[in-house]
Amino acid sequence: MPSTRMLHPHGRQCLMFTSVNTFKNQRTGPRRILLPWLLLGIFMIISASATATNTPIAPTATYTDTHGQTVSTATLKGHASMVWLLSTWCRSCSAGLSSLNAHVDQLRASGLHVVILRTYQNGGVTGPDIASFVAQNAPALMKANVSLGEATQGLERVYNPRHYPDIYYLIDANGRIQTVDTAPSITLNKILDFAKAHAGESRP
Repeated sequence: MPSTRMLHPHGRQCLMFTSVNTFKNQRTGPRRILLPWLLLGIFMIISASATATNTPIAPTATYTDTHGQTVSTATLKGHASMVWLLSTWCRSCSAGLSSLNAHVDQLRASGLHVVILRTYQNGGVTGPDIASFVAQNAPALMKANVSLGEATQGLERVYNPRHYPDIYYLIDANGRIQTVDTAPSITLNKILDFAKAHAGESRP
């Protein structure tokens, strides 16, 4: 005798319920897949914004120029600038000056303001003054937008706390530090790229 299959009295309702649920899952599935990507996108936007906001502001400090006047780094705001602390007994510093000297036309055309300061007390080592050192290694550089001076102890404390003999900062016109590096003869492209990217950014 062939077996007979008994239908559950609510079988039809169960089948319909399952079908509706399957349809709902098919409709909401893409949303569930899309949601993590949407959240990731929002997170990336927030992170990028936070990174831009948290770019450090260049410290305000003073140095003494070659005329004996006290100058504040606050005067750099509104200008794309390079602040370079060097020691006049440092070989990488003389090489860096020569490299900048060879590209003085590009630096002048970009409007980059270059501030070259001898480290505080020249790092405790005797050596030529900053004007003589620059004139010897980069005479053409003096025709560009360059300021020379001596770092004060206060400036050394915030710009060169580890007392490196050679360290520079690339600072945009809004006063935000974009790069901190050393040895311009080796990292020259970084300086020139910055100067080109911020050409014409300086404001009176």
